[in-house]
Amino acid sequence: MSGNLKRYQSIKQVHAQPMTLGDFVANVKPLNLEGKIDLTAEGYHVVYSKDTPDEYHSWSPKKVFEEGYLELPENAVTTSPQKGKVS
Repeated sequence: MSGNLKRYQSIKQVHAQPMTLGDFVANVKPLNLEGKIDLTAEGYHVVYSKDTPDEYHSWSPKKVFEEGYLELPENAVTTSPQKGKVS
């Protein structure tokens, strides 16, 4: 299976807040977690495509999230590489 995986780099902007896996499962999105799972694991509740019909919620481990995203100031002018627009 891993022989078919290609590499990708994220360019999405997301909304997120710190949240343990247990809090995410209890308050955002119930998941069927099988096996030995640490519900106290630190991470982030991540919202993709916020306020659009494609909005969805996910949870990311803290290290993975912080290595992939930088926090933007509230008043930041940003570009959307997918659409080539400034918002």
